[in-house]
Amino acid sequence: MELPPMSKQRTHSPEFKARFAKEAELLQQIGQLQIELEWLKKSLICSDACDLRKLVDHDHPDLNITRRC
Repeated sequence: MELPPMSKQRTHSPEFKARFAKEAELLQQIGQLQIELEWLKKSLICSDACDLRKLVDHDHPDLNITRRC
């Protein structure tokens, strides 16, 4: 048994668009957090403050300086 295709009315409704936009935003946040988690896993091997300051990668393309600190 085949499901009927979604009607254009349902996919163009304001509720659908708002839900789709929120889902896209959440997926972007998940991706950003995964990038930050991987960076932390690689970077936090040492715990000396002097060494930790050296970990701030000023050229990292996906993390702003505040998040890296």
